[in-house]
Amino acid sequence: MLEKLAKQTAIYGASTIIVRLLNYLLTPYFTRVFDTETYGIYVDVYALIPFALVLLTMGMESGYFRFATKAEEAGGGVKAAKRRLFATTWGITTLAALLFFVLAAIFHTTVSGWMGEAYVSHPEYVMCVAAIIVFDVAAAIPFARLREQGRATTYLYLRVFNVL
Repeated sequence: MLEKLAKQTAIYGASTIIVRLLNYLLTPYFTRVFDTETYGIYVDVYALIPFALVLLTMGMESGYFRFATKAEEAGGGVKAAKRRLFATTWGITTLAALLFFVLAAIFHTTVSGWMGEAYVSHPEYVMCVAAIIVFDVAAAIPFARLREQGRATTYLYLRVFNVL
């Protein structure tokens, strides 16, 4: 059991390290290719994404783990209970993300105006960021399910290639 925990911890940690390393390695490239204003927009946008992810996932990943454990403890139709749990949590978070995207699509010019002068001429940035957020939120519960099922290598593969 302890060996399995250590292996999975190493794999999940490796996925986080690889993703951050890729970002770190791409920073010199981005600063060389983009002018100051464009790179500033890139930094602003990628600083706002985590806030939206926290709001739209609504802590459902933690809730998924908690109730998946309760389903195992309760016994009975564990597989069916976990399937319902997954469908419910994934459905709610995806619905919230899609609602967010629709609102972003309707108000993208207004939002770009609120963000500042540099964004007014590029309201499509708001749509691109909204699309990134939708995909990240939609992937959060399936990633939690992979972790709950102990499929660490699949998680690592998908997490790293999700970034690329």
